[in-house]
Amino acid sequence: MRRFTAFIIGMVMLSTLAWAGDKQDGGQTGSFMNLATDARTLSMGRAGVADPQSGVFWNPASTVFITQKKLMVMYASPFPDTTYQIITYQYPFGRWAAGCGILHQEIQDILSRDSNNVIIGNFNSSNDTFLFNAGYLLIPSFSAGIGFKRCYYNNKAAMGLDLGCLFKPTNNMSFGVNLQNFIQPSFGDDGYGYTERIPINIKIGFDGRFSKELEMMLDKIGMGGRILREIRLTLDIDKNSNRAAKIHIGSEFVPYALYSALKFRLGYDQGFGPTAGLGLRFGVTNLDYAWLGHENESMHRMSLALNFGQKEEDDDDDEEKPLPK
Repeated sequence: MRRFTAFIIGMVMLSTLAWAGDKQDGGQTGSFMNLATDARTLSMGRAGVADPQSGVFWNPASTVFITQKKLMVMYASPFPDTTYQIITYQYPFGRWAAGCGILHQEIQDILSRDSNNVIIGNFNSSNDTFLFNAGYLLIPSFSAGIGFKRCYYNNKAAMGLDLGCLFKPTNNMSFGVNLQNFIQPSFGDDGYGYTERIPINIKIGFDGRFSKELEMMLDKIGMGGRILREIRLTLDIDKNSNRAAKIHIGSEFVPYALYSALKFRLGYDQGFGPTAGLGLRFGVTNLDYAWLGHENESMHRMSLALNFGQKEEDDDDDEEKPLPK
């Protein structure tokens, strides 16, 4: 119970620190990669740096702690004439893990204007990112990872490098750091004397899974019984070189009667607003839905994931490796 209380206090304190300052991302080079993850992480406020289930774009060190190979695909059309596709693959093997991902965004029928602001026609624009990362379990509770990416932005190409680590002191608690664009993808001059470069971004995250603490808390308030089997709480703070810090908070609720088959999620993403979603599991298939309460228009996302290959552990319900006893 003390661990649960300390976690909540820590989330509140860090959230307060992150709330101050400029909160805008608009116009930043490479902003199309901000939603490069599955519907599960989106529904949890995009908080996933310390969550091993968050995928290859969020922390190159996290794949080490999953138990099976994982293929994820997502397609979305968030705005008229805009499409967004993601496919990722994660492959853990022994103390090593590898992952790769492709992100494609296409915008069609953009108005083209001349120097006098007269419309002269339409054009299409596409942005792509290809990512490969590798992680290694240095000790049973600590992994490090590196991610290489090739980005295509406004018909220009550039290379980038991410660094990450994940510390898991217990089976139910982890801390993660991801230094995105440690080597910044630079696309050269934009024609107006400005160098288009994706900013360096640092993400720090916390992840906790609470079951015994949840049971004790429900008993104390007179709501004992088998209602929820587990609650997962996540918190990320990210700060890039062009703006102030942002906060991302997520939660996942696992009903007792439908453990591993149905999960409910809530979150808050300082860049978009409130989030929510749910996850359904059918054997090796995971179907996830996310709702993002954007200030201009709500967005909906769905992703499909397949988990396959022999698990290294005996617990069929858990998708994450336990620490050695």
